[in-house]
Amino acid sequence: MTADDATRDCLLIRHRPDASLSFEVQRVDRRGAQAGPPVVLEDPLSRKLGGSELDLGHELAWYLESYLDLPTGPNEARADRVQAALREWGRRSFDALFGQGQARDFYRDATRGGHKDLHLVVASDDARVLSWPWEALSDPQVGDLAHLCRIERQLDKAPEPMPLPEGLPKDRVCILLVTARPYQNDIAYRSITRPLVELIQQEQLPAEVKLLRPPTFEQLRRELQAHPGHYHIVHFDGHGGFGSVSGGSADRFKSPQGQLVFENADGSDDAITGAQLSQLLREHGIPIAVLNACQSAMINEQAEDAFASVATALLRAGVRSVVAMGYSLYVSGARQFLPAFYRQLFITGNVAEATRSGRGAMLAKPQRRGDVELQDWLVPVLYQQDPVRLTFSGRAKVSMQPHQSGLDRIPEAARVQASHAPHGVIGRDSAVLELERASRRAPPALLLHGLGGVGKTTLARGYIEWLAHTQGLPDKVIWQSLAEVRSFDYLRNRLVEELFGTDAMALPDAQKWPALIQALREHAVLIVWDNFESASGAADAGGTELEAMPAPERQQLKQWLEQLRGGRSRVLITSRSDEQWLGTVACYRMALGGLEGEERQELAQAILADQGLKLDPRDEATTKLIDSLMGHPLMMRAILPKLASTPSKQLRLDVEQYLHQADSSDPVEQWLYATLRYIEAGLPEALRPLLLPIGLHEGYIDADFLTEMAQQAQQPFELAQVCQALELLELAGLVRGLGNNVYEMHPALARQTRLRSVQMDTATRQAWEQGFCLVMASLADNYAPKELHEQRPVFAIFGDSFQRALELAQSRNDLDECGALLQAQAVYALNRRNLALAAQHYEAYAKICEHRAREDLAATPYHQLGRVAQERREFDAAEAWYRKSLAIEERQGNEHGAALTYHQLGRVAQERRDFDAAEAWYRKSLAIEERQNNEQGAASIYHHLGVVAQERRNFDAAEAWCRKSLAIWERRGDEHRAAVTYHQFGRVAEERRDFDAAEAWYRKSLAIKERQGNDHGAAITYHQLGVVAQERRDFDAAEAWYRKSLAIWERQGDEHYAAITYHQLGRVAEERRDFDAAEAWYRKSLAIKERQGNQNGAAISYGQLGNLAIHRRDFDVAEAWYRKALAAFERTGDRHYGDMVKRSLGRLADLRTGSSGEQSE
Repeated sequence: MTADDATRDCLLIRHRPDASLSFEVQRVDRRGAQAGPPVVLEDPLSRKLGGSELDLGHELAWYLESYLDLPTGPNEARADRVQAALREWGRRSFDALFGQGQARDFYRDATRGGHKDLHLVVASDDARVLSWPWEALSDPQVGDLAHLCRIERQLDKAPEPMPLPEGLPKDRVCILLVTARPYQNDIAYRSITRPLVELIQQEQLPAEVKLLRPPTFEQLRRELQAHPGHYHIVHFDGHGGFGSVSGGSADRFKSPQGQLVFENADGSDDAITGAQLSQLLREHGIPIAVLNACQSAMINEQAEDAFASVATALLRAGVRSVVAMGYSLYVSGARQFLPAFYRQLFITGNVAEATRSGRGAMLAKPQRRGDVELQDWLVPVLYQQDPVRLTFSGRAKVSMQPHQSGLDRIPEAARVQASHAPHGVIGRDSAVLELERASRRAPPALLLHGLGGVGKTTLARGYIEWLAHTQGLPDKVIWQSLAEVRSFDYLRNRLVEELFGTDAMALPDAQKWPALIQALREHAVLIVWDNFESASGAADAGGTELEAMPAPERQQLKQWLEQLRGGRSRVLITSRSDEQWLGTVACYRMALGGLEGEERQELAQAILADQGLKLDPRDEATTKLIDSLMGHPLMMRAILPKLASTPSKQLRLDVEQYLHQADSSDPVEQWLYATLRYIEAGLPEALRPLLLPIGLHEGYIDADFLTEMAQQAQQPFELAQVCQALELLELAGLVRGLGNNVYEMHPALARQTRLRSVQMDTATRQAWEQGFCLVMASLADNYAPKELHEQRPVFAIFGDSFQRALELAQSRNDLDECGALLQAQAVYALNRRNLALAAQHYEAYAKICEHRAREDLAATPYHQLGRVAQERREFDAAEAWYRKSLAIEERQGNEHGAALTYHQLGRVAQERRDFDAAEAWYRKSLAIEERQNNEQGAASIYHHLGVVAQERRNFDAAEAWCRKSLAIWERRGDEHRAAVTYHQFGRVAEERRDFDAAEAWYRKSLAIKERQGNDHGAAITYHQLGVVAQERRDFDAAEAWYRKSLAIWERQGDEHYAAITYHQLGRVAEERRDFDAAEAWYRKSLAIKERQGNQNGAAISYGQLGNLAIHRRDFDVAEAWYRKALAAFERTGDRHYGDMVKRSLGRLADLRTGSSGEQSE
């Protein structure tokens, strides 16, 4: 291992600070430095993009950090323009630097043996120059130099680095990894760490990784103090940023500087500046830092000096090589960069070469979200000052002995191999993170509980190996299977034997038990109790009813665990039960569910790959099959291999009729058969009839509802018996308690019980089915009128059971139950903006009503079909449905129903901008609501009368109506509707140009909408916050709000609102004088508005296209657009916007006069 001079054998691009943007190319070798003549380079960050007033610096940041949020429409052209401008700067700058004279000779000499020998170093102390995208330098003959040679930055006048620590290991690279995940829904815990650890293990590389536990700045200090001169690399994997940070007092801030986000002891975020970190790393002589944290190399002209970024601060402090990120880096990009970086580092020992290799991997696989590509290979940047070369790295691979990784301390039973899981532990990052954090809390027992076969034991083994590979393993690991254990003394004696030897078991209890407690408190031991339910409950995994550990011994076990609280040892327990009897003082619980999201897809792909198949996420049938298995690993391993011979649609049907066989040679089949045999053999005979109604459910069961079903079916089961049956099933791993008497079902449970229920007599089966349908229909009917945030948890749990009940009700021709279930599912679909599904359900409900000649009931689905049509902007159809409903309501004297329909007819008139008609309908509805003392209905009408007043620009009246509405919502505690009115107050304030008040109202509304999960409402408010930011000329903030809004509109398929946001994105582009992009957004918006017959919205876009033509001095085109807009506004009666267009036409006439005068002169 040696320290090399960064300026040897390189071409140095040296910034001349006394001459602004003047640079000279120097050839530096062992004979010294020879300089070419100075040249001036264009500043790429302030370079204007063709056809706009936009800076490349701003647009490059947008492309790298925000483009993937909305990679469609005009943004695709915007991204192409950014890349083209960057390539042009790279070519022009290369030509200026190396295209002529001595510098050209230097370059040719350096590349005679190929570009792999070229080493470019950019030296400057200017913050802005250091932030230039130097990696974009491009030789017209060979392309981007960053992929062909080594490129790095250095400070021109930095102090000499500290000497390398004498004890620095010379046989392996020692990496201290800091992985901080302080935020909710953070990046997957091991997304970066795990590939690095696996790379080292699989390729037997001369390296070791230690994970900092906990990832706090104080623990980093302690670790470096405890192991001086040991680490070559400190790698920070987490979040970073560049901005203003507190200078130590509440009223004083420093200028922008870089930060890294560590964790506090409680897992919250702790921002540490580059200055703080650099001081610590200098103190301990760390030669290399790797920072895959956003903006860890960012620096700008507002910084006080060149050391403001984390990377440059570390370089100044004496860290010799710093790999950092100039912009935010996506996880998918880091997954490409880091393995390639480390693999090359271990081969060559050269950080610059490793960085080049990492960039190459990013270039080779640029897909970042789905198939969308991002050329983000220039995000990683390298700073070096007298770098260290790891000369031993290129030696032959070493065979890592088990003791070197800690594997020798893991019993065979505690290794992943013992789980016979061919794909190992896939995913489970959030569970591993929770285990890591839980192990630092006071309770000594960590309980993993979940359904049978969900992967509890495999996760426990994977967690232990993870600790071993990252140097987090305690002094000793003891694995104990409790499958046949019924004595607590047996457990304790085994621990005594493990810790003190066999002879110690003969000691008196009064001597050995206290000694055991003391040893476990003083020494770090990880004890695993696997299959704990076998000892603690009433049945073992095979399903045979057995006597559990006696109650007195269970109490002793609990007290024993409590004595370990606060000590150094931990007991990791796996169980199918949540073992509530253990309490909370001694036990921290973790529920383990099925795999979700990308982890589920990853396991599915691994299973299919064994059959030579590839998972296509766009294959709806296969996706539905995988989802039906609920991410249950063992079920996925049993079912998915059959796709090799059976199409996914057929296989899904086959699964419904599939019985796991006892004579199968497949170990997965054998395990599932043993678990499911409990259905027949494990339950007491008196409780077995409950299996039929349990099997009627999908996904989840509620014990209270099951009891109610028994009453409806006139079956002799009380709540206590129902709970007993479910608790016994939980001990067998067939259900998992979620609290409040709700249980999650094993994916195979319902199928197995249904297939066996055919043996039950028909009358009993029909009675249970009727009870099930009646209870589900009643529950659905109860939640149909509620708001989405109230419906969502109920439908998440019982939605599939509602559908199952509907199918049974249809087969029984029970129209009342069918109607209740259809209407509830239709309302829920409408609230979720799934308009096609809502229409399907309402139409089916209407047919039922018509079939029964119940026009009084049919009025409701007719009305709701009007709402669906209205949401689709099909106002003629909406009005027709409303009038069809209204005719029935008026004929039958249903004033309440008529009032609701009058209100909706007012909404249709309002959307058509017929405000007189809208007000008339609203007042007709209001008269009934007030006469019937229906506060809620009246408040809704007050709100919409306020909207009409605002549209008429009568803001005082609008505010008065809104206050009248809000008083009712707040008095009733109706946050959902109050949030809508808060938003409307924001609209009034915005129209009055009181943007501070508008923002306050919008944020008050948004807080409620986000808390309630009201995506649609939140998107409306995001949009208006964008408008406020735009009016304040904060175009970056405006664009961010619009993107956030648009993501929801496009996901929900809401073209109407998407068109409004497209228009506003055009306004932002126009303000930035990016007229091509503005026109593209306007036309994208206009296409939707014209297709939907939105004349007023189209007219607004016509007007903006006229404004663009003015900017381009194309007055004839401008006039054509203005006149088209004016005609539309006159048709819709919008005098406000019509007057604005008339004024624009007047200004256009003035411009033409001025233009003619100029020409005549």
